[in-house]
Amino acid sequence: MNHPSNARRPQVLIVDDDRDLVAALTLRCESLGLDARTSYDGMAAVYELTIAHENPPDLIVLDVNLPCEDGLSVCESLGDDSLLMPIPVVILTGRDDEATMRKCQALGAHYLHKQSDVWPLLRPLLVKLLDLATDQPETPAPGTVPAAREDAPDGRAGPTLLCIDDDRDFCQAMSIRLGHLGYRVITAYNGVVGFWKALKEQPAAILADLRMTSGTGEYVLRQILGHAATRHIPVIIVSGRADPEVMDRLRQSGAAAYLTKPIAMPELLHALERHIGGKAAERAGVACGLE
Repeated sequence: MNHPSNARRPQVLIVDDDRDLVAALTLRCESLGLDARTSYDGMAAVYELTIAHENPPDLIVLDVNLPCEDGLSVCESLGDDSLLMPIPVVILTGRDDEATMRKCQALGAHYLHKQSDVWPLLRPLLVKLLDLATDQPETPAPGTVPAAREDAPDGRAGPTLLCIDDDRDFCQAMSIRLGHLGYRVITAYNGVVGFWKALKEQPAAILADLRMTSGTGEYVLRQILGHAATRHIPVIIVSGRADPEVMDRLRQSGAAAYLTKPIAMPELLHALERHIGGKAAERAGVACGLE
């Protein structure tokens, strides 16, 4: 996406107590066409975000070891604010222990390990998450924590589907049934984490429950369609009841389909075929045997 000179430039909030690193990243971000805001401790970052409602940053780069409040706590606090929770967060830290990596994954943040020249790791993430125009091909950033692979049983990785539902049994059932049909299924148990996972994983399609305790299916749909990095992803809403008024409203809002539980697999596969292609319809007969 191009950003005309008279348009608001994407803003990045950089939070790190290493002032030399902050200065270097600020220059690099500006050379990429971004506006950089800076903070040097966790408490100041929380304050900066608290007053940022009228002009929130588009992305946050956050160290873990910070004065006053650690970066993971700052990241966790974003989930308490409906405006700030969708902002993508890149955790840039010297820690490389498994506990820190797992915490980043649980929070929906992108983990990057600090090293002498971190820009080659950070730049591809900024380009991807902020949908920046670039004349260089995007390549996977070395040093990042790769997403777990959930390949098809025959060893080939199929299209990735994201299942967002607070019913873990439903998510597991979808993982098993769609996995047998050659799809790679990743899961999230609320809409907030689901949106973060959609930003990170870029699934081919999303299956989102309408009613969840944190971040409803309508919230997921709004966030997906409202972000440049995800608006191309079809969102299929699922619900335990058929409500014609709600169905019409969601379709008009941009939902790819509205399916009722228990989901008829042929119906789901036909919806996937319409929106992501492939041979879903041919698999429908197999799916019937799994119901």
